[in-house]
Amino acid sequence: MVKSKEETIREGFEMGRDKDLVEGIYGWRVEFFEGALTPFPRVRRTWKPPTDVYETDSHIVVKVEVAGMKPEDFEISLSSRTLTISGVRMDPAEKLTYQQMEISYGRFETQVYIPGPIEEDKIEAVYEDGFLKVLIPKAKAIKLKPHETIELLPEK
Repeated sequence: MVKSKEETIREGFEMGRDKDLVEGIYGWRVEFFEGALTPFPRVRRTWKPPTDVYETDSHIVVKVEVAGMKPEDFEISLSSRTLTISGVRMDPAEKLTYQQMEISYGRFETQVYIPGPIEEDKIEAVYEDGFLKVLIPKAKAIKLKPHETIELLPEK
């Protein structure tokens, strides 16, 4: 059965609402128990910034949303096909009493597995408008020789 556009949108909305509810309950549970068990409940552990990974014809692109940073605030490394992006985002107004706090500060890290052959020595990173983009060039395809017949040598 083919679903109408309205049914698809409604299902997506309901799934999003359910996901928000589950994340809200989980977040409340974590905040409650961390607050009860730690002497500094506002101190957060490492957080993970929103990250997109997509491919173009020539690159794998990792795009991380982390506003309020400087290019020198990032640590970017590639090891065993895993790209790691980390750093520390400082709260410029940390002495305030917040009424609501949704923006994450402190140490962050995200890791992305990079599939397929790449040109590791040509990776570039650009930070602009609150987004860090890591451009990973795909390795050029290897052209194989046409089919060749290999002769077996006689036994000695």
